[in-house]
Amino acid sequence: MQALYLKHRPQSLIEVAGQPHIKKILSGMLSSGRISHAFLLTGPRGIGKTTVARILAKAINCEKYAKETFGEPCNECATCVSINSASFLDLIEIDAASNRGIDDIRDLREKIKLSPASARFKVYIIDEAHMLTTEAFNALLKTLEEPPKHAIFILCTTEPQKLPETIISRCQRFDFKRPSVSELAAHIEEIAKKEKVVLTDDVSQMLAKAADGAFRDAVGLLDKVITANPGKKEISKEMVIPLLGLTEGRKIEEFLEIVLTKKAKDAITWIHAYIEEGGSPTVLSRLILETLREVLLTHVGVYEEERYANLTKLSHRADIILLIDLFTKADRELKTAVISQLPFELAIVSYISDNEEETPEGFDGAVRIKRATNGEEKSSEMKQDVQTSDSQNGQNGHIQKKEISFEQAIQAWQEIIHKMMPLNGSVSGLLRTCKMVGYDGKILTIEAGYRFHKERLDAIKVRTLIEKVAAEVLNEDVQIECILGEKDRPLKEVKKVDNFDVVDPDDEVIRLTKEIFQAEVLD
Repeated sequence: MQALYLKHRPQSLIEVAGQPHIKKILSGMLSSGRISHAFLLTGPRGIGKTTVARILAKAINCEKYAKETFGEPCNECATCVSINSASFLDLIEIDAASNRGIDDIRDLREKIKLSPASARFKVYIIDEAHMLTTEAFNALLKTLEEPPKHAIFILCTTEPQKLPETIISRCQRFDFKRPSVSELAAHIEEIAKKEKVVLTDDVSQMLAKAADGAFRDAVGLLDKVITANPGKKEISKEMVIPLLGLTEGRKIEEFLEIVLTKKAKDAITWIHAYIEEGGSPTVLSRLILETLREVLLTHVGVYEEERYANLTKLSHRADIILLIDLFTKADRELKTAVISQLPFELAIVSYISDNEEETPEGFDGAVRIKRATNGEEKSSEMKQDVQTSDSQNGQNGHIQKKEISFEQAIQAWQEIIHKMMPLNGSVSGLLRTCKMVGYDGKILTIEAGYRFHKERLDAIKVRTLIEKVAAEVLNEDVQIECILGEKDRPLKEVKKVDNFDVVDPDDEVIRLTKEIFQAEVLD
């Protein structure tokens, strides 16, 4: 029995799913009769590069058209039928992954001189062209520079950056775009309709998301589901879930809520249960990152997803950015992990250890500033002006917060440093060496005296932690920008006593070291 992706492989440009920009250009090129001697088709795997290459080979050799005219292949003449059945002598497909050496290309150069057996053009499709060796590319270049009139090359690759510029410049390049989930879902539904199978619920969307941007994988997953349910004319969500490595009843939103509320044990237990129930770590990773992306876009107002209302309430934008960074790293490590859940466990523990404080429940309209005086902490409140307007018909009013001024933000800077201390003492100490030089209601600019201080503050984990604390103190979403400036005052002069360096105990560096490590200066 033939696989669905082969059974329903497009046989003409109009049947190709997606890629309207490429189909338009190729159709115009064929109708004009102006055919390039070399094409370069680039893009992710499974989106139709080789299929389009074969269609192009048919179109320029189709017996339906007179000399020097071209169009959509008829798929009825002897040439088209022969190409469809992979028995056409003048269409040579080369897998560069296994035929990548200079000897293979030299052999090609010798045979290319021979005229086509029966067609107008001899077409060479070189798949995974980036796998050719440097020597093979050099040999191919000579052929591309002076090709026989009867020869056409079509190079297909997923990694065009690995091709020499000399090769790329001699080809007409077409960049295939990664299809959207909706395009993949529509293609899946079209194939299902041809197979006389009904997809209920959001099965097509589930398959499209799992296909990860590949038409071939999308149809392959549909084939897998239909094969696993022989005789079934209706495919439901319950049939798809176990085949995709998903586990019903365990929602990603539920997992992220546990993580954001800093419950490390519960989050890790959730991961273990997911894996034990047969869930796929790869699918889980993709679902976590997809959900985090949507939550981030909800935070910035691109989406208005009601389903993420609780997650956006529990998190700051900086929390989501940090989680995306940690789980992206976990995703990369999955392929080499000895224990499948270990990368997830590290991501969870790393996030919670960097954010040990409890999630803030909200603010009372005041920015609280703590100042240290003679070793005692005193609290003062910087009240924000609010205006509440109640409509006369009894509807709820609305609150407008007065923007925090730069002067108020400078006062809040000490509170930010203070709140950072129990979370990360070294970052708190680092912030004390910097000064706040700007705040426009959104971006808080700090000046570092030394380049290595700036580099430390620009690290994504450090920056997101500072942004989170600043957002809590200022009751606003804050972005941190660090600039390099001059140190306010030089370190005090070092004195030499009996060949030992003696540093003034009041020196800034010593003061910070004492504070960070709770240390004393010994005589």
